[in-house]
Amino acid sequence: MQWNDHLNLRNRHAVLAPSNHSWTNYDDEKLIFRFDSEQRKNIGTDLHEWAENTILLHQKMKKLGMTPDLIQKRPKTTIQMYMSDAVKYDMRVEQPLSYDDKYCFGTADSIILDGNILRIHDLKTGETPASMDQLIKYAALFCLEYHYDPNQLIFELRIYQADEIVIYKAVPEEIIAMMNLIIHDCDILGRHERGEL
Repeated sequence: MQWNDHLNLRNRHAVLAPSNHSWTNYDDEKLIFRFDSEQRKNIGTDLHEWAENTILLHQKMKKLGMTPDLIQKRPKTTIQMYMSDAVKYDMRVEQPLSYDDKYCFGTADSIILDGNILRIHDLKTGETPASMDQLIKYAALFCLEYHYDPNQLIFELRIYQADEIVIYKAVPEEIIAMMNLIIHDCDILGRHERGEL
């Protein structure tokens, strides 16, 4: 038997995946809706990758004293605003954050600790209004991983979506509550896996 490698399918998920049996019960309208949703996710992934590469290129050229017009100065779209701010604040893009590599980790779209100001920016390409909860979790993961006391930081969280920027100043109590939840939930899962619960 000669098996096909399908290397192009690695780390991808099919809309009609055997592991997700619910699609077998969809009518045509729901099937098309599901497909369109998956396509939007793929486009969002591609846009994030493009933004990351553009930001990194712009930052490298900026450090060399070059100022290419990679980010246009016309009325800005969501992605242009996101990229412009990431370059402006010299942010790290697509930065993994982890409290526990098995149970709780994620990747911040862009992040920087500038003195005592922690900035976390998130690019949203979908239509569903985004929530700051995800960015609060990233801030909590940052504090846990790098051992920062939230009371000593100023948190500026931004969501870039639908050609707008939503800015939220999180308070330390929110970050501490999320840190405690992460610690608790990871402990519960670890104890469960060890057969202690």
